[in-house]
Amino acid sequence: MRLLVLYEDPILEARYAKWASIANSSIFKRLEGGGNTHFFLSTISRIGRLDCNLIHEDDRINTLTTFEQRNTPENLARGFDHETMAILWVVGAFGLVYSIQKMMHRNKMKFPGLHNRISSLNQKLNRLRRTFAKGDPQQGDYLHPHYAMRFKGSSCWGVNPGTYISRIDLSDELLELLSAMAAHPDHVPQIRA
Repeated sequence: MRLLVLYEDPILEARYAKWASIANSSIFKRLEGGGNTHFFLSTISRIGRLDCNLIHEDDRINTLTTFEQRNTPENLARGFDHETMAILWVVGAFGLVYSIQKMMHRNKMKFPGLHNRISSLNQKLNRLRRTFAKGDPQQGDYLHPHYAMRFKGSSCWGVNPGTYISRIDLSDELLELLSAMAAHPDHVPQIRA
């Protein structure tokens, strides 16, 4: 299967193929309650596309010196755009995980062994989202997480003294979780007694 996204990088092509495969998983269609909305298909695909675009830009930024990143108008503008897209990725990823939790409850579906992972990722994403989207940090966090550094070649935000959250770590965790859900053998409806 050849994807519309052509990164000319086999690693990014493979990563996007994984996002696309997960998006087409029957479990996410069932989570929607059999409706024809394709919410998860489109949302997972778009989050995956944005993830790969961010990684592609990360790779470009990582080849630049600090001077080059900050002292040419084009690189400065691209850096601001990159940071904005990374923040929007966090907000979108939170919305996806939040929706998964709500649909699981509404459609009475269980994923034994994955509830803690879903909840943990939701909390991590919400910690950033609360501040980015609502200006409502959790107690002890900065009012605005600052773009702290590049970690593992990706965006990283300082949320309080000594605590940093990396976008690529969140992305990897989300991709692994969605993959585990798509392949989960025991996704069964809950039965009310």
